[in-house]
Amino acid sequence: MENKNKVLSDVSDLVTKTARHSEQITRYELALVKLAQSAAELSAVWEGIDTELEPEITRSGSYPFHCSFDELSYSIWFWVEDIQRNIKNLRKGV
Repeated sequence: MENKNKVLSDVSDLVTKTARHSEQITRYELALVKLAQSAAELSAVWEGIDTELEPEITRSGSYPFHCSFDELSYSIWFWVEDIQRNIKNLRKGV
């Protein structure tokens, strides 16, 4: 019985904490989705640039990623999905 009460207390604390931070969590989710959408748009725009111009645009060497824009876009979407799953589980109390 004591264990059951502890579990109920832990879940209650988690729900209270989640509710208190619900607005921030929702804003975080929205920002992540916007990031993923921007990455997809960046990838699509990049595909339209003439390949002869690409070296001139990227020659500074400061491109911070070790993958193509497409790979970056996909990686961001997978990351966003993972974060959203974690948030969903947090809200459920899992």
